Parts: sequence; structure tokens; C-alpha cells
Amino acid sequence: MSADDNDTELNRRAFFALRGFSADWSKDLIALLRSSEPIHPVVRETLADALESGTPDGTRLELTGNKKNADLFKGIDSRYKWMEIGEFIEDLIKGGKKKKDALPVAVDKFAASREKCDAALTYYRRTKRWLATATVPPAFAQFINHGMREHIPSC
Repeated sequence: MSADDNDTELNRRAFFALRGFSADWSKDLIALLRSSEPIHPVVRETLADALESGTPDGTRLELTGNKKNADLFKGIDSRYKWMEIGEFIEDLIKGGKKKKDALPVAVDKFAASREKCDAALTYYRRTKRWLATATVPPAFAQFINHGMREHIPSC
């Protein structure tokens, strides 16, 4: 690390912790992350290396215990994709295309199989029917009406 304004004791301790040279690596890293000090670019790069593939010293950080949430998020994300595809096809049909002509357009646009596009249209229609009759809590209805998709980052 260079001798600049960000070359602080907390940054040095975090850097060495990320390289495996610390008696309590988590304490040293947490101290920097919880502080208001800027993170030195070398520490930031070393942290990214440790998360991505490991540092040159072989130190690697890994998030554990997140499978349930990651699986849930992937499921939610895939359903948004189905809704997007289904809505696209439904709009084509409402615009005058026959379903058999709309499906290939969706296949090309979304790089998905015909079966997936057909299933997405069915899912979209069933979901729209359910939403029209379901009792939805007001807070959730606000998300539905204003598009939850924009509030959830893509996988």
C-alpha cells in the first residue's frame, strides 16, 4: 500500500487480515468496515480477490448460510421473467396477432423455448386472474401497482 491519506492503521490491519496475516482477521476487517475511514483501493481490490477467487496467499472469503434466501430470490426473479414474457405475448395478442404467431416473436426476443414462452403466457394469465380476485394487503398492493420489479435487483 502506498503512503497516502487512505493508508491508515485500520486499512493496513484489514489488508494483512485479508492476506492471512492476522491473529483475528474478522476483527481487523470489521473494524475498517464499521469505521468512517475510506477504504484504500488496494484493500478494496484484495477484498474483491478474496471473495472472487482468493488472494495470492490463498485466503478466500465465502458467504455461508445464504442458500435458502438465494433460492427464494432466484424463484422470485424467474417469476418476474415469466410475467414479463407472458405480458409481452398477451400484448401482441391484444394487438391482433394470433397466439401461434406471437409465440415465435417472444422466442426470439427472450431467447427462450416455445414451451417456456407458452408456459409464461399461461402463468401470466393465471396470475392476473388471481390478482384481480385476491385479497392483497395494502402495502403489497402498492408494490404490485407500482411494479415490484424495479425494487429487486436482477440475479
